Amino acid sequence: MACGDTADRSGTQDTAFAPIREPNIVATAAAIGDTVVGAGRLRWSASRVAERLRSAGFSPVPGGNVTQPFMNVSGTIYQVDGAIVQAYIYGDAIAVARDTDRLDSATVAPPDMIVSWLIPPSLVVDNNLAAIILTRSGDTRRRIRAALTAEGDSIREP
Repeated sequence: MACGDTADRSGTQDTAFAPIREPNIVATAAAIGDTVVGAGRLRWSASRVAERLRSAGFSPVPGGNVTQPFMNVSGTIYQVDGAIVQAYIYGDAIAVARDTDRLDSATVAPPDMIVSWLIPPSLVVDNNLAAIILTRSGDTRRRIRAALTAEGDSIREP
């Protein structure tokens, strides 16, 4: 896991919630190594990720920037109740799909790359957000996943 690259190669900004016109995507089941694809209605920003995690009962602590060689934008690390969330905000769902569609769901890496995750990874994709969740706790993984997908739509937001 590489850290420190603050360049956002997609040219996106941290924007507030705004409706989008990308097609909806159907959600799939999730466990360690599964990819979860949300309904794609929410327009994500770094502040929206932190808000949703707080609304789900977590106390996210931003930990700086992160880059992965297979993601075309830099992300933000959040320490979340013993878990690590790497949140990558893209310009749109199509840009996310360009990076995430080629990832192996069991390893959260391209099939031709070996990534030595220290903790089992899961990938969550929702509209313009790709998030890598690193935790050994199935309950924490499910709660974070719910906060970052349509499952979290029932969470009361500030």
